[in-house]
Amino acid sequence: MFGYEIVKKKKKRDPIRFSKKIMIISMVFITVYIVGCFILSWHVGTPIDSTLHTCVFAYFSVEGMANAWIKITKIKEEKKDGIE
Repeated sequence: MFGYEIVKKKKKRDPIRFSKKIMIISMVFITVYIVGCFILSWHVGTPIDSTLHTCVFAYFSVEGMANAWIKITKIKEEKKDGIE
């Protein structure tokens, strides 16, 4: 009816969960950040400000803890509901 009858079905695939993507991106960023800091410190000859390190690692630590808390809460809810 009016050309809306044809609806494409989505292919079922096993996508990576959003939280796993965030964790992978976080780990890659931290690795690149550390390597970049080592190279920059070697090139300039002075260490990078420790406040920047503290802020970066604190942010990604909180991000990781939030993802872990969400995962644990989800698992507890599934066990509570008997979904397992």
